[in-house]
Amino acid sequence: YTNFIEPDVPFDEVGTPTWDGLPLDRYLSLLDMLNPMNRLWSDGRWNKLTVAHGCYWKKCSFCDVSLDYISRYEAASATVLVDRIEAIVAETGQTGFHFVDEAAPPK
Repeated sequence: YTNFIEPDVPFDEVGTPTWDGLPLDRYLSLLDMLNPMNRLWSDGRWNKLTVAHGCYWKKCSFCDVSLDYISRYEAASATVLVDRIEAIVAETGQTGFHFVDEAAPPK
């Protein structure tokens, strides 16, 4: 047996998440729906999206920066992010987004 290492896929090329075939109207997200601040900005349902892979800073003492998902920082271009957001809104009908990055990129 030999471990096969898959090549890294550039973050801009990983594609847009899809929920095709899932009955999203049957899923509840109580945290998002019950939080009054979240209700100000959306209908209570939030799409999850990653803006960048990894961490741009890599200096926190509590963080293991040797891990690939932290050390290999790649941000998606603004064009790619807008395309992903538009595709997700078209698919889900939900306009609220929760960005789920290790660290939000400064630029």
